[in-house]
Amino acid sequence: MNSKLVQILVDYVETAHFRSLKGVEEALAVNPGRFEQIAEMFLKWAVRARGEKWIPIMVDAFVSFSTDVNIAQVRYEADGHYPHKTLADCYEELYARKDSMSNYLWGVYLTNFLWAHHMELCLFFEDRFLTRLEDHARIVEIAPGHGGWGIWAISRLNDARLEGYDISSSSIKIARQLADSAGVKERARYIEKNALELPETADGSADACI
Repeated sequence: MNSKLVQILVDYVETAHFRSLKGVEEALAVNPGRFEQIAEMFLKWAVRARGEKWIPIMVDAFVSFSTDVNIAQVRYEADGHYPHKTLADCYEELYARKDSMSNYLWGVYLTNFLWAHHMELCLFFEDRFLTRLEDHARIVEIAPGHGGWGIWAISRLNDARLEGYDISSSSIKIARQLADSAGVKERARYIEKNALELPETADGSADACI
């Protein structure tokens, strides 16, 4: 691999989480050249924000998140329903808990390119979404989480502006850190708010929504 950061990640997966290596290899196989390009972009932002030693921490979070998703899927198939019945339940159990939410978000951050079907979404996003936007696009992002998608968009569009709404204070904090490390913080505005409570806006107030 040409990317030092991607090589660090793959080496750590192989050493510390060997059972997860097959999934990473499947993601890489979707498009090896573009996998490295996209992974390098996401890792560079994270390393600028937290340092190179953050890569193993993110990988640990990714493996933990992936395991939790698989367990939740098995439970859902067995029980026929999710354990949380309301938005309030989800908020109390996850989104409001800063201790677990940060780990959750960094795990999700790596799924963008380490899950094969998410890698396919990345290619769709780059080829079919970003190519349709003008450099001065106004973008709204609903539930940005870690913020990676919106940051990717405005880092490619020289004069684009982003407004993101998320219910989690942890999401807002991480998205702002990553926007800063990507050099686009002046064009990204993140607001802690339930997107379901946003007022109706006039037609044409945004060019695109993530």
